[in-house]
Amino acid sequence: MKSTQVDEDIMAAAGGTGELRGVAGAVMDERRRYEYPRDQAILVDVASQPLKVDGHDAWLLVSEIHFHKRGVPSTMDLNAVLVVDTGRVRPSVLWVVLPETNKKLWPDLNTLVASVQVR
Repeated sequence: MKSTQVDEDIMAAAGGTGELRGVAGAVMDERRRYEYPRDQAILVDVASQPLKVDGHDAWLLVSEIHFHKRGVPSTMDLNAVLVVDTGRVRPSVLWVVLPETNKKLWPDLNTLVASVQVR
């Protein structure tokens, strides 16, 4: 799990508009490139929806990423990207990965998103 302000290069990859859906997709693409075997990770969209987080506009993007990595027992991770318009120049992002080996935790993602506060 990681939270931060969206990087300028990801904003540029999303077209630089700050449109939350596009930013969430650019974050997901970036994470997939850096965290999973090149050309072997298959992304399957699970959910993509606008919502309010602590009164702020947000976009939630959830995807399964299927992969094979030597020494890693899981072959699929549930990735969630939550992008929140905090009123700053760039939105903030929360990225969460839950491997299929911890599938029992997947429902907790809803609780986590509902508990996010903007400061």
